[in-house]
Amino acid sequence: SDLAAAPKKRAETWVQEETRSLISLRREMDSMFNTSKSNKHLWEKISARMRVRGFDRSPTMCTDKWRNLLKEFKKAKQQTNNGNANTNGNAKMSYYKEI
Repeated sequence: SDLAAAPKKRAETWVQEETRSLISLRREMDSMFNTSKSNKHLWEKISARMRVRGFDRSPTMCTDKWRNLLKEFKKAKQQTNNGNANTNGNAKMSYYKEI
């Protein structure tokens, strides 16, 4: 099948609890991210702490998820400021209050 030839396996969708864990761990370490030149070791720490909570995500997956959350956050914030807040954004907005 075509799936066998796929070079990269698509990551499983993050469950809400997983996303909330990532946000809270990243926020706890926010000051370290602001003072550190390289964030790689910080994402490794977050990944390890996610694993302790039962979520098996690599440091790269955590970094990518965080970047995507920020991107979506900025987009949603812009839409809200423009008065274009749509209803399907409401579920995601619950995360943004935490960021």
